[in-house]
Amino acid sequence: MFRMNFFPHHGSLAKELREVLESRLQKGNLPTTAVCTMTLELGIDIGKVKSVIQVTPPHSVSSLRQRMGRSGRRDSPSVLRMLITENELTVSSSIVDHLRLQLVQSMAMIRLMISKQWFEPADSRQMHYSTLLHQILAITAQWGGVRADQLWSQLCQTGPFRNVDLNDFKSLLKHMGACGLLTQLASGEMVVGAEGEKLTNHYTFYAVFNTPEEFRIITGNRTLGTVPVDSPLLPDQHIIFGGRRWKVTEIETEKKVIYVEATKGGQPPQFSGGGMSVHDAVRQEMLAIYREGDYRIAIGSKKVDYADTAARNLFAEGCSNFQRF
Repeated sequence: MFRMNFFPHHGSLAKELREVLESRLQKGNLPTTAVCTMTLELGIDIGKVKSVIQVTPPHSVSSLRQRMGRSGRRDSPSVLRMLITENELTVSSSIVDHLRLQLVQSMAMIRLMISKQWFEPADSRQMHYSTLLHQILAITAQWGGVRADQLWSQLCQTGPFRNVDLNDFKSLLKHMGACGLLTQLASGEMVVGAEGEKLTNHYTFYAVFNTPEEFRIITGNRTLGTVPVDSPLLPDQHIIFGGRRWKVTEIETEKKVIYVEATKGGQPPQFSGGGMSVHDAVRQEMLAIYREGDYRIAIGSKKVDYADTAARNLFAEGCSNFQRF
């Protein structure tokens, strides 16, 4: 009889630890459960997966569809299970708990995905001015000098920023000049200004997105991964990381290193992350479910029920409170 094995997989784990799980999934010769974040959604061949369990409501129908598609390959059906936690109601419970919003949001996403075959469209209306500014600086620094019409042609006219019109583009260039990011020469060419040089000469310029400052977690001579600075740890604190329990033995603040040794007990460190907004269509579907008092999926003349007894009871409780409020 095989012993079930559980392996973590997330961006803060050291690459070699993530690759242990990836290799095991690709081989597919041992029973394996991967406990992961979005890191296994795209780009990695993980072989045959029997089922996917979504813990807590997903942030989008697109993400839920992507995760469901990870199972059921090689002539086997896709299997998606959802595990939603709801708090027990007390006299001080919030309206969110009374309405069982997490459960109903999950049900709305399932119904949109399967019954209506809907998922969030790509929002092509966004202007992304901050990224455009970054690219203007990058191209100007790379070329040493560039004309405004060349930037317009490469970035907006035929490039990825086609939603930005010419007047807005000119206004952005003027603003960058006023801030010292760009300087216009007598020839008409633009070069990187004094303030722009401070940005482009720093290594952080090459990352468009902000990344948190992190500490490395080390045991012996092996790096386990990283934790953000805003996740405070203290000497002698017990933590869970990489699926194992550790005790913090030393923290070198200047080197940004946390040394640990194996131990018993512990709590996982907190990882911060930017919240993602839920599409209006999901909220509208939630409202429809509350008003109908029915979450089931319509297939022809039949309605398919996929919830267990506990979920059905919580749903009935949420609908009752919706009518009451």
